[in-house]
Amino acid sequence: MLKVNKKQKGKVIQPPGMRDASRVLPAEVCWQ
Repeated sequence: MLKVNKKQKGKVIQPPGMRDASRVLPAEVCWQ
């Protein structure tokens, strides 16, 4: 599970296999 730091507001970490930057979820959401 990748958890995005709240310090990196505005930046998004894309999980492996997901290169679509236009389909990323808000930085507040954690990927499971």
